[in-house]
Amino acid sequence: MKDIYKIFADGNRRKIIKILLNSQLSVNEILSRFSIRQATLSFHLAILLKAGLVNVSKKSKYRLYSINRLALDAYLDEVNIFFEKNAKERVNVDFVDVENMSRR
Repeated sequence: MKDIYKIFADGNRRKIIKILLNSQLSVNEILSRFSIRQATLSFHLAILLKAGLVNVSKKSKYRLYSINRLALDAYLDEVNIFFEKNAKERVNVDFVDVENMSRR
């Protein structure tokens, strides 16, 4: 679970995912939507590739990146399950007796 948060914690990686949701793009096409260096973009793409969130295919001399929707859905399901589980474990504020609480 911790790795999921590391992956989604970075704004550049979230933006890459958003950009690739409906398209298959080369590094230069992705880079044109950022104000970062190509090395930085490659670093983030490598993390997304390692996590299985991004696919890469070759078309002539270009490498085209796209979202692995199955993996993205699995990650999002895992995050949702985590939050649903923790929400159920929280104290229900309807049962707190606010009127009889002491003031400091």
